[in-house]
Amino acid sequence: MQKQFVIYALCLFSLSAVILPSCQKGLTDVPKNTTTIPPTTADSTNNNTTDSTNNSADTVNKELPVLINASATNITATRATIGAEITADGGFQITEQGIVYDTLPNPTINSNILKAKTVQLGAFSLEIAKGLKPNTKYYARAYATNSAGTGYSKQVDFTIAAVQIGQRYGGGVVFYIDATTHHGLISALPGQNETAEWATVSVSVPGLKTEIGSGLANTKAILAALGDKATAAKFCDDLSSYGFTDWYMPSRDELAEMYKYRDLIGFNSAYRLSSSEADADTAWGQSFDTDGSNGPTKISKTAVAGVRAIRAF
Repeated sequence: MQKQFVIYALCLFSLSAVILPSCQKGLTDVPKNTTTIPPTTADSTNNNTTDSTNNSADTVNKELPVLINASATNITATRATIGAEITADGGFQITEQGIVYDTLPNPTINSNILKAKTVQLGAFSLEIAKGLKPNTKYYARAYATNSAGTGYSKQVDFTIAAVQIGQRYGGGVVFYIDATTHHGLISALPGQNETAEWATVSVSVPGLKTEIGSGLANTKAILAALGDKATAAKFCDDLSSYGFTDWYMPSRDELAEMYKYRDLIGFNSAYRLSSSEADADTAWGQSFDTDGSNGPTKISKTAVAGVRAIRAF
């Protein structure tokens, strides 16, 4: 029995001598800082799946509205129509939509903006009917807003053509264009005339000027000083014609420009008053007959003469 035990012990010792070095060698072959990850049943390629019990679909798919097919059409001397199509609301209700435009590229809702009266998916368009300047390039985009933010269409551009002397524009006829070609003066149309005194009293109004560009300030100064007694200036200031209410009485030099293009504008031969005064008793006026070629003339402030309003663009 003792002999058998000795044999058994020798066998165990022999096995240990063979197995343990091999196991130790295998352990030393594992690189340092290596982490062993136990196998799982999950598909490793499906990393974007979402547990619907923990996340709502609205949160996962929250996106901006999508707008396509932007266009600029019906471009005239004063107007343009911008359109687009909203194809997706981004998973949230659209709260506002419209168009934005500017003279600089990539306009946003902080630029010039026109809001649609209703919000809905599909095609829509809005007309820019005011504020466009001649000889100017504009950039425009349609937009739609939901709780995620504001989405924009691709940018479109359009150009408002330069206006010409004698052209019907802005409620009247253009008779002056400045060096920038973006601004000028418009005479009211024939039929928008009045005959009146410069004032019902002879009194001087300080600060009145004669040059082009001073008519508006003159008109305001006359009305501030004389009120209803300034009948000619009041007529111009009160005028509402073709949707415009910013008319005023022309200065001496503005009236002289109107005389140059009297045939294009449409005048009879009567004298017209300006908002410039010559002295306490007389104002500068202009004959629209052939005698007008001699330049401005002095007219008594209490004499009745013609008045034609102008406005600037």
